Amino acid sequence: MKKKTSFDQLKALWDLVWKMLRNNIEFLDGDCVQEVIINKEHPFWVKMSEAMQTISVPVTQVIRSFKDMIEKGNYDWVSPDIREEFFPIPKDLMLGAEQKLFHFNRVISSGDAFKEMEKEGFHPATIWDLLDFGAKNPEEQRKFRIAALGSIVEFPGSRLVIYLSGSTSHRHIKLRLFGNDWDNNSRFLAIRKQS
Repeated sequence: MKKKTSFDQLKALWDLVWKMLRNNIEFLDGDCVQEVIINKEHPFWVKMSEAMQTISVPVTQVIRSFKDMIEKGNYDWVSPDIREEFFPIPKDLMLGAEQKLFHFNRVISSGDAFKEMEKEGFHPATIWDLLDFGAKNPEEQRKFRIAALGSIVEFPGSRLVIYLSGSTSHRHIKLRLFGNDWDNNSRFLAIRKQS
């Protein structure tokens, strides 16, 4: 699946560049435009360079289907209970927010892991965040389990969460009971809360 740049993203980028130009035009000081273009040490370029470092344009991905996300990760095995009907694509889905892998280095319950992430200004990742992470970082799940506690699927009598696991020879996507404890090597993917 290719990343696509939408018209709205292009417009947002143009608006940011235009705002930078407008806000920094005073650094031209009436100098000849040709002189400014040639002299990269001119205060205008210094100020523009500083401003460019503060710009962040969100890069979103076009998600066509649940199947696309699974295929993008190139997993060796996916639990048959991980199906699109349990994980519909949210209309406002945006991937690419700041992620963090939490490691508590102790046996921990899903509920306690959830609380610890919240304390640090993060919320548990969803299945979409986890699939995106797994596709971009395929070797990580070979080292340890990586859970997404933000997507819970309910079966009669069971609440399950999705996680990535693997070894040197394979990569899997599995489900696990929310109520089970996680070992001291498990990791938990989280997303920075938006302010």
